[in-house]
Order: sequence, then structure tokens, then C-alpha cells
Amino acid sequence: MKPGNRKRKFRIFLWGFAILLGFAAYEAISLQIKSIDRLYKKYDVHADYSYSFDNPGVTVFKVPIHGNRVQLPQTNTPWDTAFLKVRIESDFVGNLNEPFMEIASEGLIQRQYFERGASGARYLNLSNFAHIGGGNEISLSGHHIDLKSPEAELLLFRNDPVGDETILIVAPHPDDAEIAAFGLYSQKNVYIVTVTAGDAGEEYILRNRKYPDDARNSILKGRLRAWDSVATPIWGGVSPLHSVNLGYFDGMLKAMYENRSADIPHKSIRTTDLSVFRRYNSSDLISEKSKTSNWGNLVNDLAHILRKIQPKVIVTPHIYLDGHNDHQFSTIALFEALKIARLKSGKIYLYNNHHILTDYFPFGPAHSLISLPPWFDNSLKTRSVYSLGLSPDQQLEKLFALDAHHDLRPVPVINDYSFPWLIRKVKFLFLDFYGNYILHKDYSYLRRAIRSNELFFILTFEDIGAFEKEFLKHSAQPK
Repeated sequence: MKPGNRKRKFRIFLWGFAILLGFAAYEAISLQIKSIDRLYKKYDVHADYSYSFDNPGVTVFKVPIHGNRVQLPQTNTPWDTAFLKVRIESDFVGNLNEPFMEIASEGLIQRQYFERGASGARYLNLSNFAHIGGGNEISLSGHHIDLKSPEAELLLFRNDPVGDETILIVAPHPDDAEIAAFGLYSQKNVYIVTVTAGDAGEEYILRNRKYPDDARNSILKGRLRAWDSVATPIWGGVSPLHSVNLGYFDGMLKAMYENRSADIPHKSIRTTDLSVFRRYNSSDLISEKSKTSNWGNLVNDLAHILRKIQPKVIVTPHIYLDGHNDHQFSTIALFEALKIARLKSGKIYLYNNHHILTDYFPFGPAHSLISLPPWFDNSLKTRSVYSLGLSPDQQLEKLFALDAHHDLRPVPVINDYSFPWLIRKVKFLFLDFYGNYILHKDYSYLRRAIRSNELFFILTFEDIGAFEKEFLKHSAQPK
């Protein structure tokens, strides 16, 4: 073959290879953009976050931004939680990968991540810098994101410290208490009430069984998770006598509320008797091992516990921000129980484990900051916000608490090395790779919950009537 022909063929090969690479790159970017759209499909990442904090407990300052640095103002009012409202804009790379702001002062460096492509008003969480005092500077270094305003609004919150007063954690499912509030409840005077057994969802009959039985699966999973809910808090210093699982059926609380006078059966076990999941309780917070699954029983169980322990702080899901039905209606049941128990004085700490607009929140990897979640109007009423900082050691303790929960670990598998086992193994490996690395859909709580802070919205017992009424206008109505 002549040298000229070889060169011509080689050039054709190079052009073909370049076109193939370009097509592959285009397809990869298109797939990335589509997967990003799915992450935030319920809202526009270019919209301004908007919150209303019009109450005497919030101090607001206008602060200039000089060369990506802000100076904390001198104030006579101590504070524990702070948010800096800024305007941001992502660059091209920040549209494909999560951009972040590095916040630093006096050797402490924190990172807060945003949605891919985020722009508009956002709130930087400066709470972990409360110790540096007024007059000191904080640097803000954007990575694939830029500050777009020369001035920012600083909101300072002062919250009463949680001391020796009695705290009640309401967890709709086993693991919710640890996800939301392990740092808050550790080594405190705490009671934990888990409402359901957490029996729904992924199979817990070992995966080498070809046809797992739904009823047996629900019983096994519910028993495991009910045991977890009583045992795991010991790691945080909570006695088993202070932990109880009420054994209501996972996924059925809204149906119970809508049919208040009816016993609502389990979907697959076909029973209304809660005793199957109450067996691990050693606490005297509830005495009945057998009870039927109806709304009145749930409210009365909670009212009985409230009367018994007289909590001053109650930690429960946020009915507006947390979109899971069991989370919303656990809190509605608690509000009804508070009226029956006639408790007048205390605070409600509201948490958000399943954000109503995106389950991917909080954004970014483990150990980064949680800040105010996506919200776009001023309808969210709150007295205050509390950001509790967690040290690296506390984050490690929380990691092991979450790892103690069966539902947050892989389902155990017996390796029989048969052909069906091999097919299942390859399928799950592919799904994990595709979800985590192609679609960037790591929804695991080991990413979402192990953070440098825990975040709570605060109300008083007196606030709950109006707060609940507005929610129920647009939700289920009891029959």
C-alpha cells in the first residue's frame, strides 16, 4: 500500500474516532442533564428561596461583602444560629456537578452545597461560627458558584439551650429519631416514641428465596425494625425504659386519619392487632401489648405518654416541609394528643427527613452543612430556627447509630452461587452503579444525615392550632 493511502486511511480513522468521542460526550452530558432534571423536578433551581422570619427573636443586619469576605457585626444579643442570605449563580461546571461554598474563619472550614445549576437567593449557614464573635471576618470561597450581590442579609437567632428538661422525640419509623436528632438527644433526658414498626418496603426474607411471602416479609422486617427502634438509642445514652415502639403499621397513618372510627388492617398480614410488633417494649410508657390500629388509639397512646412524662421540648416531623404521609400524620396525631393532655408550655422542634420538593436534600456529600431547604414563599410560619453543630466525634457516633438500623444496611444475602443468584447479583450491582454514578441518585441516609449540624424549625405549644389548621385545609379530611 502506498504511503499516501495509509495516511489517508489513518486520517479517516482519526476523524471517525473523534466524531465517535464527540457523540459519546454529547450523550453523556445529555444523560447528566436529564438525571439532574429528575433530581429537582418539583421546582426551578433558578428561583429565589424565600422565608419569613418576622418575629422578635430574630435580629437582622445588612452586611457588605468585600472581596468574598463578610464581617460579623458587633451585637449585645448572643446568638447560636445564623444564616446569610446571598445571591448566587452557578457556572457551566456547576450545572453538571454540585457547586459549593467554602466558609472559613479562624481555622474552621465548612462546606455548603447547592443544587446543580443553582442561582438566585440562598441561605448560607454560618451557625458553626458563632464562637468567633462580632468584628471577625468569614471568607466565602465559591467553587463553580459565584456571589452576585455586594450586600447580604444576616439573620441571627437566639434559642434557649436544651438542658435538663424532658425531651420527647416522635419518630414515625425506626431510624427517624437517629436521622433527625441523634446529636440533639444524645446524653439528654430523652424519651423516644416510634409510631410504626417500619414493616413496609424492601424484602427481608433472604434474597435466595425465589418467591418471598409478603406477609412473612412484613412480619420479619417489622420485628427487626421495632427491635432497632428500642435498642439503638442505647448508643446515645437513652435507657430502653425510655424508648417504646407503638407498633402501628407502616404507610397506614393517613388512612387511619381519614377513617378515624375504623380499624385499619395491615396490607399483607390482614390483621388490625398491633401486638405482633409491640413485643420488644420493656418500657412502661404503654401497658397494652395488644391494641387495634385506629386513629383514636394512636392519639390516646401519645396523650398517655405526654401526661406521664410532661415534656418541655418535643421533636417531631415538619408537616409542611416533610412530604412523607406517615411523618405528617404522626405530627398531626401528636398535636391532637397535646390538646387532650392539656400541656400548655413547651417548644416543638420540627425536623425534615423527606423534603417535600426533593428527597435528594440535603445536597452534597456527608459531613457538609445543612442549611434552609428549598422553599419559595413566605407562608412557612416559625418562631425560630436552630442549627445544632456536631463535632467530628459526634458525627462518627451518629454514623454508628445509623449503621445499627437494619433498614439502612444492605439486606443479607446467602451466596448459593446458582445461576439465578448470579443474575440477581449482577442486576443489583448494575442498579447501584447506574443510580449512584450515572444518575447521581445517592439517596442514602449515610450521605444525607451524617452532617456537621442538625436543623430544626421551632414553634411553641401555643402555635400548633393555627399551624395544623392551615395544613389540614389542603390535606386529608376525616370521615
